[in-house]
Amino acid sequence: MLHQIAEEKISRNITLVFGARSKKDIFYAEELETLRQRIPQMVAIFTLSRPQEEDRWEGERGRVTDILEKIIVDGGSKEVYLCGNPAMVESCVELLVKKGVSEERIFYDKFG
Repeated sequence: MLHQIAEEKISRNITLVFGARSKKDIFYAEELETLRQRIPQMVAIFTLSRPQEEDRWEGERGRVTDILEKIIVDGGSKEVYLCGNPAMVESCVELLVKKGVSEERIFYDKFG
């Protein structure tokens, strides 16, 4: 979807929250940075749930749900796309609904 948004120059506010256990688990980091540069209205937030000492991580810490809890005040106008393991997706859906995001506006792909 991000590639299509970049190619078609679609003007849309986007917040990407990428969660991983440690820094080595973040994949496509360079590609995401390239897309972020091509999509000026995109913000990328990376969070680690179990950063390792060698990561020297200065970014967000915690799970994706922790970040969503902080950044979504009123989900009424939000449209959300999730992908990840089933437990993470289900936790996010539950939180998003509590934040006011309509279930019809939450799209997801669960993978193991």
